[in-house]
Amino acid sequence: MCQYLKYMVIICVLSLSFADTHSDYSEISLRDIGKQSGAVIFLRHAFAPGLGDPPNFIIGQCDTQRNLNSAGRHQSKQLGEAFRKVGLQNLSVLSSPWCRCIDTARLMNVGVVKVFTGLSSFYEGHVSRASVLKELDAYLESINQTDHPTLLVTHQVVISAVTGLSSASGEAIIYFPSSKIARRVRIPRGSDGD
Repeated sequence: MCQYLKYMVIICVLSLSFADTHSDYSEISLRDIGKQSGAVIFLRHAFAPGLGDPPNFIIGQCDTQRNLNSAGRHQSKQLGEAFRKVGLQNLSVLSSPWCRCIDTARLMNVGVVKVFTGLSSFYEGHVSRASVLKELDAYLESINQTDHPTLLVTHQVVISAVTGLSSASGEAIIYFPSSKIARRVRIPRGSDGD
């Protein structure tokens, strides 16, 4: 319970620190993402039971981390299927170095996955929040208004810090760096239509 309260306090603080972001509580359809330019799609990794990482956590060693379970692997594949169904494939895909993010991105199979430390989780202090957000901010500033959306697979704390929106496992948020507007993405599940 104490760790849960710590997590909620961190989310509140992060949300306040990016007050200039304009969170739009309306949703955008996944089908409409392909029509957007100059944006990124933040995706929280698929379901990985638990909170944080084990005490023996080491970046790059999956057996020391909290990982996707079978439901998370299935969710990743469904997300990829939903993306491909609306023509979102051959994307630029950047992933946090955490194994649950890399695995989500690879199982989605919507583009070549590149590891990017600017998407690392600073939740438990394994990396510096300031350095992660500085690296990510530099990347976001480099996005051209005509660029097609890039998929960024990362963690709740990173998404919340930039967009001001919380996200569940496997949830996507589109973010426009030039206007600092963020909107939730409605992703059809299974055989749903749009």
